Amino acid sequence: MCAPGHPGELLRENIDAMGWSVAECAGHLGISAAALSRLLNGRTGMSPRVALALERLGWSTAEFWMRVQAGHQLAQLRKEEVA
Repeated sequence: MCAPGHPGELLRENIDAMGWSVAECAGHLGISAAALSRLLNGRTGMSPRVALALERLGWSTAEFWMRVQAGHQLAQLRKEEVA
C-alpha cells in the first residue's frame, strides 16, 4: 500500500496551478510566508485554521484537508511501528 503524502505536497500543486508565489498564497491564507513554507516542506502539519482558509479559497473542504493530514500522520505511525 502506498503511504499518503504530506498535505503540503498537494497544496504546492494548487499553488503552482494558480501561478502564485509562496508569499502571495500566504497572504490569501492569512499566514506568514515562513509558516506556509514550513507546511509546504513537510516540517509542520496542516492546521484546522489553514484548512478552513483553503476551503474559503475554494480548494476543497476543510474536512478534506484534515483527512489528508490525518492519513499522513497515521501512515507515519504505522511506519514507526514496523521499524
